[in-house]
Amino acid sequence: MNQEATTPKGEYSLTRRILCYALHLYTASGIFFAVLILMAIINKDYKWAYLWMVVATVIDSSDGYLARKLEVKKVLPHINGGDLDNIVDYVNYTFLPLFLIAHAGLIPQPAWLWVSLPMMASLFGFANADAKQAEEGFFLGFPSYWNFVAIYVQIVMTPISPYFSLAVLMILTVLTVSPLRFAYPSRMPRFQKTFIWGAILWTISFVAIIVLYPIGEKVRPPMWLALASISYPLFYCLFSMYLDFDARRRKKNAA
Repeated sequence: MNQEATTPKGEYSLTRRILCYALHLYTASGIFFAVLILMAIINKDYKWAYLWMVVATVIDSSDGYLARKLEVKKVLPHINGGDLDNIVDYVNYTFLPLFLIAHAGLIPQPAWLWVSLPMMASLFGFANADAKQAEEGFFLGFPSYWNFVAIYVQIVMTPISPYFSLAVLMILTVLTVSPLRFAYPSRMPRFQKTFIWGAILWTISFVAIIVLYPIGEKVRPPMWLALASISYPLFYCLFSMYLDFDARRRKKNAA
C-alpha cells in the first residue's frame, strides 16, 4: 500500500502527518531567530540583527510553498498555520525592526511613540481577513516589510536627516491601512518571474551590504551601492500600485 495514501477513513498516513507537524515547527522556528535578533539589537550588534532577519525571511518565504505542497490544512486542520505564520511574521517583520529603529536612535524623540504607530497599523493589517488576496496576487495595504525598511532607514535616510526617516515611516504607516494593494510576488498571475528574480538579485545586494560594511558604525556603505540596492523596493512599490490600478480597471471593464 502507498504510505502517502489516505486510509479508508480519510485519515492521512503517519509519515504525512509527521511531515506536516515538522513544517509547523519550521514556521515556528522563526521565533528562535527572533530571540537572536532581539539579543543582537540589545547588544547594538545591528549587523547580526539584520542577518538573522534575513534568515527568518528565508524561512517565511519557503514555508508557504511547502505547506501548499503537503496540503497541511487538510492533514492538520486543528492547527491554524495562518495564525502561526502571522504571529511569527509580526514579531520578525514589524516589532523587532521597528524596535531596532528606536533603539538605534534613527528617528527623532520620542522614538517609542513614533514606532508605536506603525506597530499599531501593522496589527490591523495582520488582523485583516482580506490582507492576503492571494487569488488576485496582492496584499491589501503595505505588507509590513519593516525589516527591510529598517536597514535603509539606517544607511540611507537617517544620514540625510532623522526627520526624513520619520516621514518615510509615517507614509508607510498610512499605506499599511490604506486600500492600495501591493504585489504578492509568489502568487502574482502576471510578472511573477520579474518580481521573483528582482527579489533574488536585490537580496544578494542586501546581504552584501550587511556583510561587507559595519552597519551602525562610522564606516557606511557607498551611497551608490545603497541607492542601487533600494531601487528594487522602490520598483516593487511603484509597479505594485500600477498593477493594482490595472487589475481594478480590468475587473471593472469585465463586469
